[in-house]
Amino acid sequence: MLVAVAVIVGLWFIYKHWVSIYSHWKKRDIPFYPAEFPYGSHPNLVKLKQYRGYTIDKMYHEFAPHPMFGIYVLRKPMLVVRDPEMIQLILAKEFSHFRDRGIIKLSDKDVINHHLFNLDGERWRALRMKLTPTFTSGRLKSMFPLFVSCAESFSSLLLSKVDSKVDIKELTGRFTADVICSCAFGLETDVINHPDNKLRNIGIEGIKLKFLMKLKMAILRIFPKLSSLLPIRFISVEDENYLINLVKNIVEQREKNGIVRNDFIDLLIQLKNKENPGDDGQEFEKPFEMTLEFMTAQCFVFFVAGFETSSSVQSFCLYELALHQDIQSRLIEEINEKIEKNGGLTYKALQEMEYLDMVISETSRKYPTVPTLVRQCTKSITLPAGQKMEQDTLILIPVWSLHHDPQYFPNPEKFDPGRFSQENKDSIVPYTYLPFGEGPRMCIGMRFGLLQTKVGIVTLLQKFQVVPCEETQIPLVMGGISATTASDKPIIIKLIARCTIDKMYYKFSQHPMFGIFSLRNPMLIIRDPEMVQLILTKEFSNFRDRGIIKVSEKDVLNNHLFNLAGEKWRVLRMKLTPTFTSGKLKAMFPLFVSCAENFSSLLMSKVDSKVDIKELIGRFTADVICSCAFGLETDVINHPDNKLRRIGISRIQLTFLAKLKVALSRLFPGLLALFNIRFIPLEDENYIMNLVENIVEQREKNGIVRNDFIDLLMQLKNKGSLADDGQEFEKPFEMTLGFMAAQCFVFFLAGFETSSSVQSFCLYELALHQDMQSRLIEEINEKIKKNGGLTYKALQEMEYLDMVVSETTRKYPTLPTLVRQCTKSVTLPTGQKIEQDTMIIIPVWSLHHDPQYFPNPEKFDPERFSEENKESIVPYTFLPFGEGPRMCIGMRFGVLQTKVGIVTLLQKFQVEPCEETEIPLVMGGSSATTASDNPIIIKLRARS
Repeated sequence: MLVAVAVIVGLWFIYKHWVSIYSHWKKRDIPFYPAEFPYGSHPNLVKLKQYRGYTIDKMYHEFAPHPMFGIYVLRKPMLVVRDPEMIQLILAKEFSHFRDRGIIKLSDKDVINHHLFNLDGERWRALRMKLTPTFTSGRLKSMFPLFVSCAESFSSLLLSKVDSKVDIKELTGRFTADVICSCAFGLETDVINHPDNKLRNIGIEGIKLKFLMKLKMAILRIFPKLSSLLPIRFISVEDENYLINLVKNIVEQREKNGIVRNDFIDLLIQLKNKENPGDDGQEFEKPFEMTLEFMTAQCFVFFVAGFETSSSVQSFCLYELALHQDIQSRLIEEINEKIEKNGGLTYKALQEMEYLDMVISETSRKYPTVPTLVRQCTKSITLPAGQKMEQDTLILIPVWSLHHDPQYFPNPEKFDPGRFSQENKDSIVPYTYLPFGEGPRMCIGMRFGLLQTKVGIVTLLQKFQVVPCEETQIPLVMGGISATTASDKPIIIKLIARCTIDKMYYKFSQHPMFGIFSLRNPMLIIRDPEMVQLILTKEFSNFRDRGIIKVSEKDVLNNHLFNLAGEKWRVLRMKLTPTFTSGKLKAMFPLFVSCAENFSSLLMSKVDSKVDIKELIGRFTADVICSCAFGLETDVINHPDNKLRRIGISRIQLTFLAKLKVALSRLFPGLLALFNIRFIPLEDENYIMNLVENIVEQREKNGIVRNDFIDLLMQLKNKGSLADDGQEFEKPFEMTLGFMAAQCFVFFLAGFETSSSVQSFCLYELALHQDMQSRLIEEINEKIKKNGGLTYKALQEMEYLDMVVSETTRKYPTLPTLVRQCTKSVTLPTGQKIEQDTMIIIPVWSLHHDPQYFPNPEKFDPERFSEENKESIVPYTFLPFGEGPRMCIGMRFGVLQTKVGIVTLLQKFQVEPCEETEIPLVMGGSSATTASDNPIIIKLRARS
């Protein structure tokens, strides 16, 4: 009985002693989160079954008005600082008072854990000063070949995973482990292909918060003096011996054989031998004792931190890119541009990738590597705001909460790299963005980690795209089993490669290509998407020309970009490309809107009528092109018999005479030039030449500027380049009046015909699919209301409109085939030899209607192009504008014009089929483009 009483009394005294600390914050008049025996303020801060960032975040928001608040972890009071200015004082301005982390006291026998992250006081300061020069940009540049070598192996691994669902962190973890093994230990372990490497396994186990590790940490927090009495260790003796022997053997081998690899161990050897790393310029009064064990500890933390944190950032980043294909596309575009500019994946190329920086910065904001930073007050201090912090107070900085606070990062759950653009990043409140910490104790390996992360992401996106799949967790949920920020489930995404003739196409379905004859001309039809890719992109220099017809020099208006070949095409393409940037289109947008207002008035007059929809839309597109190409306010919408429009319509029609001229040009290529055979009558040519001449003279005389196509051509004529395109050419570019007229003419011809076709096919399908039309109208209403009218920005936000237009161009591609000419004999990687002058046909219509690539191809289904589905489309099977350097230069203009037309109509009207509507449509052969055999008749109704 006495024993029982003694036990109860003893337990009561223990309890009272335990909870006596729980009045700590109350006595100091600091708001606090109440504590309960035995865990303190929250069980999860000890058990860590849930992500601790979530636990702290809940408290962070509960104490929103306060700059700081107190919590208890077991018996340990901790001060959570949520005010950015106080955080700056702790991490930087008053750093000398908060130098230590003070997390746990380590046993001297736990050799491997005596590394830079855990050290305190003067030992930390001296080692930090010694190691800092090892991570300069110069050092990293000298290590870069090691990164590239690992990246090549990583690329090979990814190739074996194409079209597979992958645990992306497991793959990037192999890459980062390989880089660290190479850069920290100087080992060529090929972890990428042998993931069960012992060093990697030790690192993975070191990150996991297992029960035994949590128990050890709890004991040392409650009884810190036990660290000197008991040999509590966090790494097993077996693993410790393995690491020490590994480093010992490497050091001995290098010193014996004079091996230099410019890696981390080389730099540590210099310190061990009382040398300052080569060019850092530092001198130390006392020699620094870099023992073998101390070297191993630094290598170990470099390995664990380097491979785990970088693989996490890469996997989170690729996850977000899979969910945001627009961001991924923009990043891929930048990667392609910088790699081409710098001749490969170079250190300089990476430094120039500004959007990549933005993407990684936003990833590090949304998924900070550690959810909290911890500092210990080493010397009592009274802060400028009057708060007194006593010696040994533990400070917790809630990184996750700061990164997800809408006060600092509006709509924090949205992945938005634009937060870190040059215009925006300076507006971020200092010390609210802390992915690497801040101040003298910020992550020493930040530059290394960023470089490794960039190399991994660029290596993947150079050749592949990532898309979500049914196993992709949306949204991700963070777990509590890791010491760092990690999802509770694997991050699973899909990896895909970036890589009519109709009856013939299916007849040769087992072959990648087959031959046909057009009159006496042999032509090669390519049906394999990979070979299409080779011709349009990879081997483009050998297939640069269209080679359709040889145009007479005197047929002035046909010497336009579409028909030109060789260097004339290349130079003109380079000159005209900047005229179709989003910025130029945005400047032209008011011209689109003005035409759209007239179009809307025309439609009002047709309400409840059956209309030839292409004829109506053709008036709108002709009006837009007259305005944007010629600067003419022709009002084609109300005066459809405009001469310029009539010339355009006649040029699209394949009359018997036009077909005869094309046939003669193919049989006898020199005949057109010899007899001055022209495709455009001289009368029409003179009309257009005079029209352009009068416009140019009037503008130059009166200083008129309209921000249209002729303005841009005048800049080329007068200066050789666009005023703001940044291009410079050694020789002035001769933009003659005839050449200007030819470009205006083809712009008009292609622009008004192709866009009117796409819009009419689109509205036809919407008339047949009222559910899709309703969904699109709903989106249009929402975005126009949000943006205060039909604006450029409103159109960019209409995602479902994008899907509908994309599906229209799949089912009804503007051109049924693309034609290329082999300009130089070439043997393709697949072994096929294609001789010079061979004509190549790419069967766009057939690819777009092949059920292998587009199941149930006759079904109109915009969902094929949803964010979840569109990236599963096989590359080079969807070619509405062609692909590669010779893809349609006016694509952006055409798409913008198409969207404006559709939105203008659906803002006020609905379309529906009537008895004259042809179902299904049948394509005709009288047009050079895809066109229905009969007019597309639908009914127009006013929306209620």
